Amino acid sequence: MKDARTTEHELAAIVLAGGDGARLRSLTAMISGTAAPKQFCRIMGKATLLEQTLQRVASSIQPSRTVTVLTGTHKRFYRPLVDGMRRERLAIQPSNRGTAPGILYGLMKIAAIAPSSTVAVFPSDHYVSNDTQLMRHVKCAARAVKKNPHAIVLLGVVPNGPEPGYGWIEPGEPAGNHSIPIYSVRRFWEKPDSERANQLYGSRCLWNMFVVVGQVENWMEIFKRNMASTYSAFEAVALSLNTKFEKFSITKLYQSLNYSDFSHEILAKSLLNLAVIPVKGVEWCDLGEPQRVLATFSKLGIAPLWAGSETEKKVSNG
Repeated sequence: MKDARTTEHELAAIVLAGGDGARLRSLTAMISGTAAPKQFCRIMGKATLLEQTLQRVASSIQPSRTVTVLTGTHKRFYRPLVDGMRRERLAIQPSNRGTAPGILYGLMKIAAIAPSSTVAVFPSDHYVSNDTQLMRHVKCAARAVKKNPHAIVLLGVVPNGPEPGYGWIEPGEPAGNHSIPIYSVRRFWEKPDSERANQLYGSRCLWNMFVVVGQVENWMEIFKRNMASTYSAFEAVALSLNTKFEKFSITKLYQSLNYSDFSHEILAKSLLNLAVIPVKGVEWCDLGEPQRVLATFSKLGIAPLWAGSETEKKVSNG
């Protein structure tokens, strides 16, 4: 128990909320009457997906140790949701340059105040049926990282079908001696065709939740190795973070950044460092397409709060 408490105390979080949500824009426009990205919409209840994510994370990680990554062009949507948060808790990008810069920005913010932290990265726009169970797996991942500081541990949902629209993780051999099953990562499969998805499902592969846990120092080394120029650019402005000069330095930095994807640029190039924990007892959906949203409600046996009028009919008709 001592190790578990220590790990929880050292655990920090990055919540990714800077995406544009283009694939679901037709639905979010019908729900909210605006072009709000899905993380700022009340799709799965009375709270927005971002609020639900922050509440989920706060059940196990102190809010003071959670950094939310946002994009300045979405300010009118997120401002009411983060009102009152301290500067240290917000990483506001001037523009969306992809998940890799967003995560590195969040890591730099955390490193400035807690450089020895273990950090869990969370998407802010997914449906999770059981917050307690998910966060239990996150804490298991944190303990595994504490045991092996060079590891990056992903969470992979045990699938309930051969979904071709998701990213998949192909597990390898058992990775070390742990209290729960943890496996090496053999490879990633991004949105396979139906035939391949059936093969992956039959081979006990996992859906990629994009929840990832690692130590700050290890994250930094991996970024430095795989995205050297981007890492150097952030390192050059590190002293300005969490100060009144942060906005100016980050705005200038982002003008020179190219779009880059975390999964492609970091995870896919770091297989030797990766491990995956199968997540059981949790229903999960990335809510990436309108039909998946409706399918999730159908499975739950409830009607969305925004149902009625012509909205649900329009979504069903694509």
